Amino acid sequence: MFTGQYSALDGTTTSQWVPMPQNQYGGVNGLQYPELFGPGALPGPPGQTESAYQITLTATGLPGGVGPNYFGVWISALDPFNDLQIYNTSNQLIAEFNSPTLISALGGCTSGPNSDCANPTPQFACYDPNELFAFVNVFDLNGSIGKVVLYDSGASGFESDNDTVACISPISLFGTSLPTPIAEPMTLSLLASSVIGLAMLRTRRRA
Repeated sequence: MFTGQYSALDGTTTSQWVPMPQNQYGGVNGLQYPELFGPGALPGPPGQTESAYQITLTATGLPGGVGPNYFGVWISALDPFNDLQIYNTSNQLIAEFNSPTLISALGGCTSGPNSDCANPTPQFACYDPNELFAFVNVFDLNGSIGKVVLYDSGASGFESDNDTVACISPISLFGTSLPTPIAEPMTLSLLASSVIGLAMLRTRRRA
């Protein structure tokens, strides 16, 4: 059994991290989704530079030393200030995927047709055509994922849904793979023990 504990970070207020009803930016089948508003989108503490929340992952019923090695999330209406960070079970930052990284992998929405752009749900089909809607799959190839942190650092929102956790063996990567963007300088030994593979489905999410 996998458990995810959600908690606000960095002075993020209850008005900045809220459940939202399905709309043109996120949510499916009339259900609510978590919306994270960055500084400037809504008032926050003085000097606040980002809002954030984390999902701490735990597992029971697995062999000792084995934990979740897969995390999936539907990122909808991707904004320039959105940032997804992945930590291992030693609380070490092992990968970071921000808006430029994901746009580089999937392509932009203003230079021509892109099947990953615009809301794919029947209720709001084709709304928000200038932003990406994609399900992101993150695999830790040599260890376990301890937590995931979602940040927004500007006057926008970070819409996500369908957080998914699993322990997969063997791992079979699929979709469009990205190189591992490491957020901080890391030693070769740490890189060797914390390799991340990321793949993105280039098909629209099914409602």
